[in-house]
Amino acid sequence: MRDLIDRWNVAVRINATSSAEFATRGTTLVSMIAAPLLSLLFVVGLAASLRSQEIVTTAYAAVLINGVVSMSTAVASGVMRARQGGLIVDTMGRCLARARFWLPTAAAPAGANLVMGWVSALGVFALDARHESVALAACVALIPVALVVGTGVGVFAGGLGLLFADPYLVANVLSGLLVITAGVIAPLDTYPQVAGAICAWLPGSGTVAAFRELVARPWGTAMLALVQDIGVALLLGCAGILASRLILRAVRAGRRTVDVFSM
Repeated sequence: MRDLIDRWNVAVRINATSSAEFATRGTTLVSMIAAPLLSLLFVVGLAASLRSQEIVTTAYAAVLINGVVSMSTAVASGVMRARQGGLIVDTMGRCLARARFWLPTAAAPAGANLVMGWVSALGVFALDARHESVALAACVALIPVALVVGTGVGVFAGGLGLLFADPYLVANVLSGLLVITAGVIAPLDTYPQVAGAICAWLPGSGTVAAFRELVARPWGTAMLALVQDIGVALLLGCAGILASRLILRAVRAGRRTVDVFSM
């Protein structure tokens, strides 16, 4: 047991030190603090320009979706680092479906994003003239759920990203879309009917909807939205693992060339 724990600790440290986000203090500050805060300010500013009456709610929702996006990007980056290092076919291809690859990859960014999310939520609370404790408590409680959802999205983006020459293509597209599709700036029931119905089944939407439900009617139907969101994230994660296995199997069989992984 001790040996297993030591191996996990080594794997987590290797992933943390090899990550661009944790390379130096400067990159850590930019990736974990500056970038999420700028994204938060952008969303709040957009809501204000639209004369939204729910700017504080929008800010808390942005904190949650930032957790999803940051976590998904970090997990996808773990796959990309293995790809850049030339390990993806010979080594990682045999354990992409195993916890020993994904859990260490997610552990370090999960801890950093958890702290960052809580700090951001406290910042919104401090700037809120009404200091709504219910909204703060709901956001703080849902940040771990957002990170779980983000992990599933990251596994999907990392696995599917092996198809493209630009390894960050899928992650970048999803990062841009989730702010819109999750109902951060406005609730999904204000979207056109068809668009709202589709967005409700996209990752992050359930977590944001649960937050809005908790603020309006504590516990109401929030649990159903959370279960749905986690279920969608698990399905996406499984799809990402399946995609990666199929792609790597094709490479080993000679049906694809290693060029598919070139930068």
